[in-house]
Amino acid sequence: MDKNQLRQFLQMHEDGGIAALHAQGYLWFKSAWSKRAGTPRIHLGEQLLAQHTELLAECWYLIGDVHDFNGAPLQAIQAYQQCLAFDETVDGAYRELAYQYEVTGQYAKAAEHVQRALDLLAESAQADPELLPALREELLDLQESIQDSMAHGLPPFVPPSREAWLLSEQLAKEDFKAVVKTVTALDQPDSTLLQRLAQAQAALEQYDAYVRTWQRIAQQNDAIAITYADWFYLPAAVADRPDFWTVWQQLTPRVESLELTQHWSLEEAYGDRLSAAELMRLVVVYHHAVCTHNSAGLHALQQQYPDWDMAVG
Repeated sequence: MDKNQLRQFLQMHEDGGIAALHAQGYLWFKSAWSKRAGTPRIHLGEQLLAQHTELLAECWYLIGDVHDFNGAPLQAIQAYQQCLAFDETVDGAYRELAYQYEVTGQYAKAAEHVQRALDLLAESAQADPELLPALREELLDLQESIQDSMAHGLPPFVPPSREAWLLSEQLAKEDFKAVVKTVTALDQPDSTLLQRLAQAQAALEQYDAYVRTWQRIAQQNDAIAITYADWFYLPAAVADRPDFWTVWQQLTPRVESLELTQHWSLEEAYGDRLSAAELMRLVVVYHHAVCTHNSAGLHALQQQYPDWDMAVG
């Protein structure tokens, strides 16, 4: 890959944004974005495209967003800091850092970064005047939240004692074998910990073990949160298997919260009318029908939920 090809590749995916990048999943992210022949493309970009600092900054910003979506704020912080190392005027990076510092209980740093984001927003000549009031209000709300947390000595949202969070950080660092070792050593891991185990197994391409872990989750009795990370680590090779969607169908009634990286029109049109479990059921039925080439089933879904644009996924 020469300089122009690399620049075009990075620019294309930077233009696509975080939703499109995250929806590609971990194995794509590893092979096509973060690594190639042992060399992370972003680092290759730093070597070959050193003068394209704005592009490199935005790419690191996206990596921060990926870690944020996957519940790994410490790794997100490192990526946003890399973004600012290339372009210290990216106000969004200061905002995101403020969020990450807040959830990890680093309130003084959070306050510093939200103020920097406010200062840059005020100085920005490129910001859309129509968006400025909403952006400023968002930052002021964040600043107030941080100040309240500092004043009342509130515990961080994701304290280090939360084992699932620490496992998410290990996943973000690609320390997958450590995650497998930790969870398999537990006598009775809950669904949240088993989900982290499944994510690690998917990254290690242990697909049968991945499905078996989800079968264990389906046999649990606790509530389940399907997160962006569950979709990020879902391998395409497993997503094409009807038996996997049958397993997810079994756990659907216990889903209490659902984050989607696709089927946005379903969530937008019916999210206020259907519970997370009901939305999850529809998504599972859809994917099972696709895997089994059940065109009649897909047609019935479309007839029942006409505002769901299945064509966009």
